[in-house]
Amino acid sequence: MFLSGENDPLGNYGAGIEDVVRRYRRTGHSQVEMQLFPEARHELSHETNRGEVYEVLLAWLERYREKGVETA
Repeated sequence: MFLSGENDPLGNYGAGIEDVVRRYRRTGHSQVEMQLFPEARHELSHETNRGEVYEVLLAWLERYREKGVETA
């Protein structure tokens, strides 16, 4: 799971994250997900929408725990 803000210059404003996800998928990693958060930057846990970020991350963890799939 890749989480990033759309306004994160480190992630090239989402383009860098999308590129990494494409590379993972091209090399056979089928369980790669990504979420870009509008108007957020680099430190998602300090953004005004951090509650939404935590909800997305928790939902992702719960999905994989229920399936019994390793996330790492």
